[in-house]
Amino acid sequence: MADFENESLSDSESAAACGIIEATLDRILLERGRAFADALASSRISDYQSESLGPLLDRAVLDTGKNPSSKVKRIVSYVISSTINDSSGVTREYLRGRLESYTLFSLLQATPDVQKTVVKLFSGGVIWLDANLILPVLAEELADDENRSFTHLLEAARTCGISLRVTNGIVEEVSSHMHRSLTYARVVGQGKLWGDSVPFLAAAHAASGRETAALGSWLENFRGSEQPLEDVADYLSEVHGIRIQELNDEADTADIALRGAVQEIWYEARSRRLKNKFPPATVQILVNHDVECYLGVVQRRRKENKSPLGFNSWWLTLDGTAFKINDLLRSRVTGDPPLSPVMSPDFLLRYLEIGPLRAQVSKSMRNELPVMLDVSFLEGVSPHIMQAVEQVRAEHSNLPGRVLRRKIRDTINRLKSSRGRIADGGVTLVEQEVLESITSANGQE
Repeated sequence: MADFENESLSDSESAAACGIIEATLDRILLERGRAFADALASSRISDYQSESLGPLLDRAVLDTGKNPSSKVKRIVSYVISSTINDSSGVTREYLRGRLESYTLFSLLQATPDVQKTVVKLFSGGVIWLDANLILPVLAEELADDENRSFTHLLEAARTCGISLRVTNGIVEEVSSHMHRSLTYARVVGQGKLWGDSVPFLAAAHAASGRETAALGSWLENFRGSEQPLEDVADYLSEVHGIRIQELNDEADTADIALRGAVQEIWYEARSRRLKNKFPPATVQILVNHDVECYLGVVQRRRKENKSPLGFNSWWLTLDGTAFKINDLLRSRVTGDPPLSPVMSPDFLLRYLEIGPLRAQVSKSMRNELPVMLDVSFLEGVSPHIMQAVEQVRAEHSNLPGRVLRRKIRDTINRLKSSRGRIADGGVTLVEQEVLESITSANGQE
């Protein structure tokens, strides 16, 4: 018998689960390798997105031809998620080697000259980070060193000579999100109900096993109350080597029709996600930040004269709209739209492992990199889930920190699974929380 929470599997169910786990894990690695190879072969880096593990699991289980019970499927999901996210040592090395083999095999099928394709990849360059990449890096301050996937990814990128940048608009979004998190802690601390989704950093803090009352003290690691924007910028620069560099001047040089179309697409996407919850002027704040990053990088590339794979300027983001915008522009502008400047963190991870800068990543640093980047931890956390987290923390406060964090993580994953997944992935929540933060900071709530 195999135990999982309060459930158990018979011997036959255990055997079936083991077979599905092996086949599903293999399918996930194959799919990720194939997707990366296809993006390279087609010179469309923006076709390769980071994904929550949930949808990948669903597709992979379906591809096995099996039809497991809901109980078996929950256990399969838990084991594979733990294997990918928490593997270390020999297990991580094995999974990474298998993924690399699938990637190279898929490249051989997609293009006759693998070496020529890989050499075309950019070397060095400058990458601007979206707020939805900064927030996970901040949250990883709460994790053990081996579990800081996004932090290690950016560290490896810097080691390879890639410059990391953010605009002041992104710093404003991050600082405003912290303000929203503090508001949540204050409301909950007063025994009042919180009706909206819990701010991401507040949820991450609770998931680490810490009390909500300590959230303010933790956030002081990043900013004070007097000059929060300057504090956040200083932290990013001093700790992560991420420096401020504006893109407004470059974005302003874009063709008027192109700029109007980009603004229109993003405004429609923001309004649709937020269901008219906020006034147009507030939504426009985030739209302006998106347009600056997207068009700013596009315009910088006009001076680079590179191939689609060889551009040195990129925008690293998890925003689903960003990955669709190039195709959406085709029906809104005359002629071909500019090549997409968008890159996912999972693509950057694969690039560091097989690209021209691979030799600059030391073995120890390579071992710290994750096998895959699962963004499901960014999915929405409701007040209902947070109440369950507080209950787990109270009941098991005597346990070692690592065990307590695992119990909290398992509780969150189980409750999310039973309540359904967010269709567009976790970044939607982060964007909404940032927007709510800006609204609150401007006194519009």
